[in-house]
Amino acid sequence: AAPCAADQAVVAVTETSSPNAGANGTLTLCATSTPIDLFAQLTDSPQLGGTWTDPGNAPHAASFDPAVDLAGSYTYTIVGNAPCASSSAEVEVTIEAAPVPGTNGSTSVCSGDAAFDLVLFLSGSPDPNGTWTSPGGGVSSGIFDPALSAPGLYTYSVSGITCGAEQATVTVDVSDGPNAGQDNAIALCETQASFALITSLSGSPDAGGTWTAPGGGAFNGTLDPANAQPGNYTYTVTSSSSCPNAQAIVTVSISTSVSAGLVGDLALCSTSGSVQLFGSLGGTPDAGGTWTAPGGAIFDGSFDPSTDAAGVYLYIVQAVDPCPASSAAVTVVVYTAPNAGDNANGSLCSDAEILDLFGVLNGTPQPGGAWTGPDAQPSSGIFDPANSLVGAYSYEVPGLFPCGADAAIVVMAVSLAPDAGGDAAITVCSNEDPFALGSLLTGTPDTGGSWVFPDGTVCNGTVDPASAPSGAYTYTVLSLAPCLLDQATVNVVINQLPAPVIVVETDGGCAPVSATFTNGYTGVGSCYWTFGNDSTSSECAPPTMIYTSAGSYSITLTMDAGNGCAASVSVVNGVQVFSQPVASFAVLPENLNTGAPEAFFQNNSIGALTYLWEFGDLGSSTEPQPGFTFPDQIEGLYPVCLSAVVSENCFDTVCMDVFVPAGAGLFVPNAFTPDDDGRNDVFAPYVAGISADSYQLLIFDRWGQPLFSTARIGEGWDGNFSNGSPTPEGVYVWRIIGHNRYGVGRVDRTGHVTLLR
Repeated sequence: AAPCAADQAVVAVTETSSPNAGANGTLTLCATSTPIDLFAQLTDSPQLGGTWTDPGNAPHAASFDPAVDLAGSYTYTIVGNAPCASSSAEVEVTIEAAPVPGTNGSTSVCSGDAAFDLVLFLSGSPDPNGTWTSPGGGVSSGIFDPALSAPGLYTYSVSGITCGAEQATVTVDVSDGPNAGQDNAIALCETQASFALITSLSGSPDAGGTWTAPGGGAFNGTLDPANAQPGNYTYTVTSSSSCPNAQAIVTVSISTSVSAGLVGDLALCSTSGSVQLFGSLGGTPDAGGTWTAPGGAIFDGSFDPSTDAAGVYLYIVQAVDPCPASSAAVTVVVYTAPNAGDNANGSLCSDAEILDLFGVLNGTPQPGGAWTGPDAQPSSGIFDPANSLVGAYSYEVPGLFPCGADAAIVVMAVSLAPDAGGDAAITVCSNEDPFALGSLLTGTPDTGGSWVFPDGTVCNGTVDPASAPSGAYTYTVLSLAPCLLDQATVNVVINQLPAPVIVVETDGGCAPVSATFTNGYTGVGSCYWTFGNDSTSSECAPPTMIYTSAGSYSITLTMDAGNGCAASVSVVNGVQVFSQPVASFAVLPENLNTGAPEAFFQNNSIGALTYLWEFGDLGSSTEPQPGFTFPDQIEGLYPVCLSAVVSENCFDTVCMDVFVPAGAGLFVPNAFTPDDDGRNDVFAPYVAGISADSYQLLIFDRWGQPLFSTARIGEGWDGNFSNGSPTPEGVYVWRIIGHNRYGVGRVDRTGHVTLLR
């Protein structure tokens, strides 16, 4: 704006192209494949001119040789020019082991030999789960039966996923020879019919052979289980060729038959005792069998006519296979016994009416029986309390075989009327001493009666005003039935004491603590409070109390309902006041790292009862001094908090960030030169963070044969065989195993090293 002249400034912008290493790729090779270019496995148009590193982050050529290089992630990097960052991409390489079918083999057998597995004649260590092809090109199970299978060349093929199929062969030559069949075992029952034993041999045995019995004697080939000897029977077919004689064995076991006896019958009275049914079977039954009831349920063999049902009971004796089981039945009939009823007692007052004794009997007696009086003379069964004899009257009902007669007894007595005395009344307070009700009755009451509370429950005759209710207490004197009882009452009035109830509301935290007190009693009366801290109050609804010192305080409330009787209630330790705790901790060990991520926490807190540890979002613990294992994959900074707790509302919390740096591991050289020039003469990996008592270094040639091993960290391989002679130049396989020095992690690494001379 005038009078000022215009002003200018310039910004120069330079743009640098970002590097492009492409996108990740994958590669799967057979262990016998030729080398391949890793760059061709990258996607998304990578730039040329980058560098490669192997899974151990060592420089690597762009060519991958599965015979030498290790499987894993190979990284391609294009270095960027500032301010652009470098670009990287990975090729994940997987190596499939070549299939191993074993080494060719051959065998010669006779046509009568037993079947065998062809894989037994392959040398080496063939992979399992391969497939067999017969001489004619068809599929074979791999089991060769000289009597059935065709002789010739059998091919075993093992295929890989990436690797091609590998094959090995077994040549089988079969010579004609005798065939005695194959061994077999048979189980027989002694009751089976005779049969030709050759039919029990497996396979296709030749006829015309000879048999040998278990004792070594001659055998005609026909076996009768009734008198045969169990054991091994040998069948021999004599050879007429270069093949040896053929033999096969039939192992014979013979089981003994069993007998459950013959059917039986049993008649019982319903009042008879228990009977073992086994004794009612006919014949000579074997012991140890089982019984079933008429409904098919399992039965123990002991029949109780009072509870068990009549019917057919089956006895079964099991035999050893193949002999059949044997069974026999017992038919049980139960006759009903006569019933004279059950014994009873009768009692009448002297002025009662006459009584028919049949109606006094208990149970369900049958009519038509005969009565006998206490004097052993026949009786009509009619009892007159004014004239009849007191005592036992017997009632008998006759029975029919197998049941006898049944009898029941009625014992009759005559009683006098009782006297419970006269009514009374009393008024007491609930805090007075217990008193006896009987001393309050008027007249001359009979002793031995019973008392009941106003609600009808049984009372012992003594009233405790502290717990008993007001009302009419009834005294009852009984007499022998059927005389009427006599009763008298004592009307008791009990003035109840007040029942104060204390409700304490407090946060239960660190000092100072405020507490509010409520009296749950709603009746009339005066109040007096003590609060455990030398403070008192005469208000029924006292003000809020502040407790400034730590401790446990008991609260007491005393009330008077206005009738001169006071009552108190206390809440022991009703208010809890705690001192403020202090949370503090330290972390051990100081050299915590991802190779040893197990930390131990030293609790230095003061004044706490319980503890709560929070390890970020990784976990928690309530132990006073816990241990915790952090992730061992990558380094990290983890928040750890400790809460020192006295109560739910009184605690202190302290937090600390725990840093777990990356831990040391392995550095393994990929080549060495054992030429005694003092430089790089020994292959010795650098090891850190592995427990010395678990460490092991193993060296193998490329065929997996072990050459060297050591359990000492730092000891290396000098490139020689165990006899001291030098090994040839080439690529060798190393393996390092062990456990992390801290924690429970396991180390198991494998790689290649090149020996140059």
